[in-house]
Amino acid sequence: MKKVKPFLIIIFFLSITLQSCSSDDDEPIVNTSSFISYKLNDTLIEESDISVLSNNSIKLIEIKGTNNSIRLWLPVELKTGTYTIVSGETDDYTATLIDNSNNLTSVNESGTITLSSVVDNKIAGTFSFTGDLNNVAFSISEGKFSATSFK
Repeated sequence: MKKVKPFLIIIFFLSITLQSCSSDDDEPIVNTSSFISYKLNDTLIEESDISVLSNNSIKLIEIKGTNNSIRLWLPVELKTGTYTIVSGETDDYTATLIDNSNNLTSVNESGTITLSSVVDNKIAGTFSFTGDLNNVAFSISEGKFSATSFK
């Protein structure tokens, strides 16, 4: 019995140690490529043609689709958080929908842009907004993006 007891104690500690060192498969996988997805009036759109431009006062994330494009205007100094879209203000958080075939730009936008990650030159977040395009109301919902920015 004396030999069995230390053996059981060793097995007990080994089982606890091995249990706490389980596989790291639960760690999230970080997407390193640029992407965007959103719903335009409930139709899912996914794009990978993303441009990020920057000057001294503003960053512009432009998503060029076949029929439509979206522009997200952000201040140069980015911080995580949720921001209200200000229609027509290109030096603040602004979003526009562009009809590429008719060269029309939306007006009266309202909604939010959330920056969930701003690390080095990588920007990720979500957005949703509504507005008018050629006097027709539209809705952008469930927008998600990840883009590489140039400093």
